[in-house]
Amino acid sequence: MSNNQVVIDTLVKKREQLLAEKAAAISRFDNEIQELETALEELSGKKVWEATGEVIYDDLNPDYIKSSQEEL
Repeated sequence: MSNNQVVIDTLVKKREQLLAEKAAAISRFDNEIQELETALEELSGKKVWEATGEVIYDDLNPDYIKSSQEEL
């Protein structure tokens, strides 16, 4: 076996190892995110993506939403 082939085999094994670790990390993060979303849904009664922040309206013009740049 040539030196290049040994290096290639080593690099392929390392790549496969890293891909397996990446898949495991993604799976772990997905599970943790799902657990958090489930807890938030149970506590708030809403789906996480349905929870919205407070919308601030101008008292003189209720159809106008103040921007974050303006004084509140």
